[in-house]
Amino acid sequence: MAGETYTKSFAVLKKGGTIISMLEQPNAELSAKYGVTALAQMTQVTTARLNAVADLVKSGTIKVHVDRVFPVEQVKDAFMAREGGKVRGKVVLSFR
Repeated sequence: MAGETYTKSFAVLKKGGTIISMLEQPNAELSAKYGVTALAQMTQVTTARLNAVADLVKSGTIKVHVDRVFPVEQVKDAFMAREGGKVRGKVVLSFR
């Protein structure tokens, strides 16, 4: 599924934009076809790095589209929604 999402993303990216994947290696052919820059980002996940990303989201530097929020008790429903393919954006579990 990740490869399919990566490939489809080129068609919706603005010319001159940048696509960064943590799962796929850059695709030079698609990059040239759509006039975008393709990069790969491999990162060792640490608490400090996750906090830095959270700070970027809080400041508005990174915008995240949340499609739906599920309480943790409905984790099965969250996975079913995501796997159903009708989700546009992130599915979030709420731990309250």
